[in-house]
Amino acid sequence: MPFMGILKRRLDRGEERVLKLTLKHLETCTRSVLALHEAMIALFEENKGEFEEKLGVVHTSEEEGDMLRRELVGELAGGILPPLSREDFIRLVERADMIADWARESARILEIPDVQKNICHHKNLCDVLKDIMNKIEACVKTLDEAVRKSVTDFKACLNLLHQVEEIEEEVDMLYVKGLTVLCNADKIWAPHLFLLERLLENLENLCDSCEDVGDVLKVIIVRALR
Repeated sequence: MPFMGILKRRLDRGEERVLKLTLKHLETCTRSVLALHEAMIALFEENKGEFEEKLGVVHTSEEEGDMLRRELVGELAGGILPPLSREDFIRLVERADMIADWARESARILEIPDVQKNICHHKNLCDVLKDIMNKIEACVKTLDEAVRKSVTDFKACLNLLHQVEEIEEEVDMLYVKGLTVLCNADKIWAPHLFLLERLLENLENLCDSCEDVGDVLKVIIVRALR
């Protein structure tokens, strides 16, 4: 039985709105990550106008996500779902919110001119960041599809969540590769190395948050199947 059907077996009102808000919230978080990726591409291409525009989208998307999270928590506080389901959904939206938070933290570092210069002047670092961002985009898109599939097809949802885990492991390896690049980089001032390492760490945390959302979603599915 699909997830929505199980909820409706218990309650006739409220659950559809909760689900719609959850999907809208995740869509907003995904948009922040896609904008971050587009900003990075613009940086690599030295397109300053596009770069600044896309960083702005990262910030506004994160703010919109915060508003949706508060709205969703308010809905859940009204008791429209059983206690365990409320707890699971709150955990789900909180983990998803971290995706946008880490995207925004990454954007803030990218706004620093010296960080931009160091990225553009070091090809190996550019290459690693490109690979990481490609994987992260694939990760958030796969997660978004998994959450939507949870409404109609548990098996497909779980298969997609397994893909999210695999991508997260690949990003972990790229993070280590990025650290190696920084260790071997010439002519980067120590404070700038610190900021670049923070950028890599933020991106890794962003992908970790995608996996965290998947872990919570698995718990929700297991509860629903009992």
